[in-house]
Amino acid sequence: MLWLILLSLSLMFSLLGTRLKADDEVYPLALYAAGLFSGLWGIAIAPEATQFTLGALTLGGIQLGSRR
Repeated sequence: MLWLILLSLSLMFSLLGTRLKADDEVYPLALYAAGLFSGLWGIAIAPEATQFTLGALTLGGIQLGSRR
């Protein structure tokens, strides 16, 4: 269940990083880095079935994005 918390933190940090003003340079980068490391660690410790599902959803999203 820790992997789900880490993935949720990753999404939260990424959203907070996009909401900060453009004149603050360090804080969005710090939030993006924390989100990246949290997301990678969450995916690394997730069960195998979850990893395959997230990979399939990601590839499907990339294919749908390229068709638009």
